Amino acid sequence: MDDSHRPGEEMIEGPSSPVVRRELFDGTGFEIIKVPYAPEKLVRLGWTFRVEPTAGQFHWGAGSPADGPG
Repeated sequence: MDDSHRPGEEMIEGPSSPVVRRELFDGTGFEIIKVPYAPEKLVRLGWTFRVEPTAGQFHWGAGSPADGPG
């Protein structure tokens, strides 16, 4: 859901790359791989999930395949 805004400094391999650099409050940096999926595709693949707003533009979500842990 947060792919609509990714600052240039996060996208270490360019705008189409799934590799993103994130930094913790203490300055520790790490790289993550982001692979966005449309919710409709996940439902078709048998996934169940829920996403709830927390504060401002932030959301919390969890999901799993139908045959996986709930």
